[in-house]
Amino acid sequence: MVSVIIPVKEIGMYAREAVDHVHRRYPDAEILVVPDHPAQEATLAGVTVVPSWPVTAPGAKRDLAGGLAAGDILAFLDDDAYPDAGWLEAALPHFED
Repeated sequence: MVSVIIPVKEIGMYAREAVDHVHRRYPDAEILVVPDHPAQEATLAGVTVVPSWPVTAPGAKRDLAGGLAAGDILAFLDDDAYPDAGWLEAALPHFED
């Protein structure tokens, strides 16, 4: 399984669009979104939201979510990026062994 981790300052329009793209292209992927504050915990369906306060640096958020992810492979997106068609398919063969 692949876990897609998206660190964000807050869950806004870009984050919602990125999540929607991941859901459509990779419905079996686990998605973790890491906003700054816990007030946004229940705002995305089908997503694990991991509030990170007081950790706010993107790299530290990735580490936090990576420790909680269920996937064997971690894939990282920013909230203003969408996975291109074939994004994971191109990467996964490199992890077969």
